[in-house]
Amino acid sequence: MSNVDILFSNHLNETLTAASLTIPDLATAVTNFDAIVTCTGPEEKTIQNSFYFKTDSDIATTSSDDVKYYVDTSQWSSIVTDLNPITNGTISVANGGFVADESISESFLRHLANKLFGTHLGVDLFNNETTVKADIETSCGTLATNISNTISSVSLSGSDSDLLGSSGSHYLDDNTTSPKNITREFLYQLLKDTNSRNRFETLANYAVEGQTGVYKIPLIAGDTISYALTISPHANQDANVPTGTSSTSRKFLVKLVIQENLPTTTLQMSELWSSTTDMQNYCSNLGVTVQFNNVTHFNYGQYVVSNAVAFYKTSNGTAYADFTIPYDCTKIEFKYGPNTINYQLSNVTSVYRVTSGVETELDSISSYSSSSYYSTDTFRVVTVNTWSANEIIRFKEQNLGVVYIYYIKFYS
Repeated sequence: MSNVDILFSNHLNETLTAASLTIPDLATAVTNFDAIVTCTGPEEKTIQNSFYFKTDSDIATTSSDDVKYYVDTSQWSSIVTDLNPITNGTISVANGGFVADESISESFLRHLANKLFGTHLGVDLFNNETTVKADIETSCGTLATNISNTISSVSLSGSDSDLLGSSGSHYLDDNTTSPKNITREFLYQLLKDTNSRNRFETLANYAVEGQTGVYKIPLIAGDTISYALTISPHANQDANVPTGTSSTSRKFLVKLVIQENLPTTTLQMSELWSSTTDMQNYCSNLGVTVQFNNVTHFNYGQYVVSNAVAFYKTSNGTAYADFTIPYDCTKIEFKYGPNTINYQLSNVTSVYRVTSGVETELDSISSYSSSSYYSTDTFRVVTVNTWSANEIIRFKEQNLGVVYIYYIKFYS
């Protein structure tokens, strides 16, 4: 006997409205600043490895399901240098500087001169400007250290009284709503910003490998992290320089620009190598194994190009070079090119990913106008994300192709 589905005929359009979900309302705007100090910040991976969070459950059922917020300052060894606007920052004219590329101390001195003498060019009228400049520089260094110490106080081994867990794995949870819960502050600022909110749609891309429910804060290269600094004149400044006008403070927004990750290993090719062995030895010294197949000519004659290797074959079959991936990589970037010498003959230069012996084409290029891979490019830069150790990246020539490799960059 078969089952049937029947309906409550008078209840086919029931509705309800859920209560509104909310996130914390953080007061994060900085306004009324006079100039922006642009600093070179840490690499993307440094920030992501320093600030991360853990969710025990996607929908909390008890108070113990709170998000845990972690800070690991050991991952950010350059934190004091990065935070110091003196050693690491400049102000452009567009960002409020009196002249191009001035330091924060120079900007303040010119500001005082402008207020007291009517022109920023009056700095040299002070007889102790170098002393005041040095004092500002020292104070900025101290401030950078203090900010670093404040962040460290809520880190894995910090001493803040609100920290939970054991030393070495301390964290804060949602019960700490003050700005000192810095990872939480970052998280909710990103959630509230329309430019970064969609990063949470692909949060799996920021998962910490081997740790269930742990995610890096999705800050990326080009994002900025800022703090505000106001420098005030000495209390007796107007009395010491009695021009009849008043000196004022100057507010700076110190902005750290997160940088692209630097490659962990870079293989820079050379036209000066005379044999495949030279290239293999160079790569081996950097931890990368290279195997050649059917290569009969290497950096030969008219095919030599500066800062690249060139190889091809004259026998039957294809020639290629296999580079074994030395470690798990977030991405690999490479620059390669086609046979631009024999452009009137059929040629294709291809790059493959080889996994368990199976080739997957990544990119191909040809200088032969009848080829489906034809391009006027003399080289191409390609980035491919997510590689596992011991996979192979293969550079192969086909037909009358020539393989030109300029560099390969591995990012761990």
